[in-house]
Amino acid sequence: MQEREQAASFEWCGWQVAPFFRSGSDDISGGGKTCFARWLMSVTLPAMQLVPHSSRPALTAALACVALGAFSLAGWWLKVPPFDRWVASEMFMKANSALGFIFAGGALALNVTPSIRRWEWLVAGMLAGLVTLLGGLTTVEYLLGRDLGLDELLVNDVVGDELARPGRMSINGAIGFLLTGSALFLVNGQPQKRHRPMMVGLLACVLFGLALFSLSGNLLEMPTSYRWEGTKPMALTSALSFMTLSAGFMILAHGWSQRDGLALVRWMGPAVGTGVLTVTLLLWQALRAQEEREIDRVMAQQVREARQLLVTQAQARLLTLTRVARRWESQLVRRPGNWDFDAQLYLSHYPDLKALVWLADDLAVREAAPRSIRGKLLQLQNEPNSKPAAWVQAVRQRPEGSVTPTVDLGGERGFLMVVPMTQGTNSAGFVVGAFQARAFVETALGPVRRGHWFKLTEQGQEIFRSSSSPAEVARPHVADLRLGDAVWEMRAWPTSTTLAELHTPLAVIALSGGSTLAILLGLAIQLTQTARARESEVRKINRTLQAEVSERKQAQDLLRESQQRLQAILDNSFAVIYLKDAQGRYLLINQRFETLFHIQREAILGRTDHDIFPELMAEAFRANDQQALKSRTALTIEEIAPQDDGLHTYVSIKFPLLDARGEPYGVCGISTDITERKRAEAELRASHVALEFAHHRLRGIIEGTQDQIAALDLRFRFITFNTAYKEEVRREFSREIEIGMRLSDPLAHVPEEREEQLALWARALRGEAFTVERSRRAGTEAEQHFEISFSPIRNETGELLGAAQHVRDITARQKAGAERARLLEELARRNGLLEAANRELEAFSYSVSHDLRAPLRHMDGFAGLLQRTAEAKLDEKERRYLGLIMEAAKRMGRLIDDLLEFSRMGRAELRHEDVDMNRLVQTVLRDLEPDTAGRNINWQIGPLPVVRGDAGLLRQVWMNLLANAVKYTRPRAEANIAVGCDSRQPLEHAFFVRDNGVGFEMKYATHLFGVFQRLHRAEDFEGTGIGLANVRRIVARHGGRTWAEGTPNVGAVVWFSLPQSTQQTQPPGAQDGAGEIVATK
Repeated sequence: MQEREQAASFEWCGWQVAPFFRSGSDDISGGGKTCFARWLMSVTLPAMQLVPHSSRPALTAALACVALGAFSLAGWWLKVPPFDRWVASEMFMKANSALGFIFAGGALALNVTPSIRRWEWLVAGMLAGLVTLLGGLTTVEYLLGRDLGLDELLVNDVVGDELARPGRMSINGAIGFLLTGSALFLVNGQPQKRHRPMMVGLLACVLFGLALFSLSGNLLEMPTSYRWEGTKPMALTSALSFMTLSAGFMILAHGWSQRDGLALVRWMGPAVGTGVLTVTLLLWQALRAQEEREIDRVMAQQVREARQLLVTQAQARLLTLTRVARRWESQLVRRPGNWDFDAQLYLSHYPDLKALVWLADDLAVREAAPRSIRGKLLQLQNEPNSKPAAWVQAVRQRPEGSVTPTVDLGGERGFLMVVPMTQGTNSAGFVVGAFQARAFVETALGPVRRGHWFKLTEQGQEIFRSSSSPAEVARPHVADLRLGDAVWEMRAWPTSTTLAELHTPLAVIALSGGSTLAILLGLAIQLTQTARARESEVRKINRTLQAEVSERKQAQDLLRESQQRLQAILDNSFAVIYLKDAQGRYLLINQRFETLFHIQREAILGRTDHDIFPELMAEAFRANDQQALKSRTALTIEEIAPQDDGLHTYVSIKFPLLDARGEPYGVCGISTDITERKRAEAELRASHVALEFAHHRLRGIIEGTQDQIAALDLRFRFITFNTAYKEEVRREFSREIEIGMRLSDPLAHVPEEREEQLALWARALRGEAFTVERSRRAGTEAEQHFEISFSPIRNETGELLGAAQHVRDITARQKAGAERARLLEELARRNGLLEAANRELEAFSYSVSHDLRAPLRHMDGFAGLLQRTAEAKLDEKERRYLGLIMEAAKRMGRLIDDLLEFSRMGRAELRHEDVDMNRLVQTVLRDLEPDTAGRNINWQIGPLPVVRGDAGLLRQVWMNLLANAVKYTRPRAEANIAVGCDSRQPLEHAFFVRDNGVGFEMKYATHLFGVFQRLHRAEDFEGTGIGLANVRRIVARHGGRTWAEGTPNVGAVVWFSLPQSTQQTQPPGAQDGAGEIVATK
């Protein structure tokens, strides 16, 4: 055994480590621990031999974290008494936390060796991902308030918590795992870059501060430190594990910095600052804990005093009632006047005493003061026991008196003090005092209530509350108060004034001062390390310069050649490089400086910025130089300098030049023109704004349509969809879709539909654009038709990014198409009927022109011959009959001519041309001069437009309308006829002819434009009734419409409209003749 122990010894970090295990029993409390430790040591010893000395503490931390996590996880799985007690406490970590520490420790252990193999790198990365996923999912559970099924994945939590679900780790623990996972990702693979150790060190410092803050808060009993509001507390073992992990991270980061020759450990300054800040937070926690304890002490003392005052006042009042009872026991003759006197005396002495009552043994009221409450104040059958006999028996057994629980005293809470009276061995009744609870408490707590709020309750019912008291603070002091049979709960908390007096500024001063010290100390260390590095570099340069000076005499040529090479390097740089002395005088510039600012290097030597640049810019350059000289560190700043094409922006690196004594004697500047980069950044921001605007506009477009729109990426995942598409999927497949979900997920329960959709989308994702139509019938609903269009989505270079789907309901269009086909068929049928009717009409016209005209001519001819030959033989009546025959024959001939003209007008081919309506009306007026001769007619001709149409047919329209106006105004001594056009409608011109003639009834307006339709007698106005029918037919063939308005004996207006042509021209003289009134006598 001794040999094994010696063989197990090894040297670790300069310490000789020997085994400390001894054999023992295998039970869980003793030997079991030894066996576990022996197994752990047997695993760690070979691993320690392969790890460098500098990394062994990190490996130890990792293995300790794994061991602690495994021990805790075993505690959840093993059903033994010690583990049951540990699991039930808040100091024991949760099962998922234990698993996270196992993963984190394993990932850290795999990265402590100098060289890491690929499988180790993959395993460590996987473990880091699991740690990050564990912390991230738990954080999401807290943020969203949802259970993701992570908390009790391993074991069922035996302990519930009102602040979080069973098995869920604390929120600060989840954040700790996020920090741990991030650090593990940076650690993985032995990073060689300089920024990796710095970032690992910073994360380790933050993690250490978080764990130490929770640990100290747990030890100091500050719940706000380890139990964030509304969440589960961080376990003590979890805080220790996080501190162990952060220590391992810091050891690894420091080892990398030393191993790789990184003299400047950049994270040391923030690390020291974080440490000081952590100590500050610990001090602040201790001071706050002291304040809380002091507040609790003061409140406990106040509650004790208040309780003592209440008990004392209650005893005094009970003693007073006892004296009253004993006095009345001793009186042989009890007069009501004496009772009133005593009662008024006690009522005036105790303001909270509402009534004093003398009850008989049967609880009847014998005397009461004041007398107004007799019979209605005390309902003893309800207080405090439902059995009056039992209550009376209980009161008699307490000669010193008793206090009842609170009762209702006429709308307010109060309590009763009861003292029994006896005469000899017989009972003489009871003396009962009814006290108001609120007045009693206010009287008793008068000197104590200042600076504190009090609230008294009995069985959850409020008895007293300080007037205008706010809500209770987080930790009110609670105590029970017993007055006889009444048990009251007293809650007290300090007012804001009292809290202000109890609070000391030490915690705030410590926190602010410590935070300031942490920031300043961290900055000081950081600046010191940077300055030392710069100083080291400058010293090396100075030593080199001293060596060169000592050899100057022997190597002048080589030095000159070296200077020329240096100048060539500077001259060939795109940056502006210059050196100045401490007074701002130029010592050296490169060729770029000469070119941009048009000054030779020989001319600038000894001059300052004020001699070259504008005043304000020169002052800014000088201020930056002085800042670099004063700080003795390199500065990176932005400066603006003028050039030929305007102001340019430069990023300048300025650093001081130090002499052999370390004193700055000048400053060197390297300025790079970043104007184009600034412009590009501005353009990029503008393009981002435009892109965001385009995105929102596109989103508004697709959301504003009723069509269903969706888009998938190349992996069949949704990248966008509108509300109509989402609602259709919910209605059709009873599934919800989200961005990033695969297309097959909502269609998993409908395999046929899924395969069809996948096939269609696959065609689109191969770059094919196509359209398909689908029909669907759902239950008793009508069949619906959809047009589904697929199109690929490509970027500017033509690369395929995804595909889009556009689903449009074409049911209405399909119905419209079917209706259109039906209407076309009906139209073709009616066209056939119309053609047959036209052929019959042509036959009728031929028959009229040839068959009817010959008899008419015979009738007219023979009637004329008879008139000439037999006129002397005929009497007056016979001559009149013969005249009527001849007149009817002529009228019949005119009807036949008008009817033939009406028929030809419907078949005549239109010759479309530009028609000047002004000239056309003037021509018609000249043709009507024989009919208007000798009449007083006022013509009002307004401006008329040029239209497209058949000039001959339109002339016939105007002839019919104007001739009717002239005819129907004959009864007027002065006729007014107006002609005009209303072009306010966007698609047509409305022409009108208005007169003040005989007019007509509007109920006959529909008959005006019919063939042979007349509204006046032929004896009054001649005509055949064909004219307005011709007008309607001509206007209809031009695509217009006709209508009329009239009033009997007032006049009429006849309208017709013609379509507006695409190019309207103003007729010559239209403006000059607008509104012209032509009077014709």
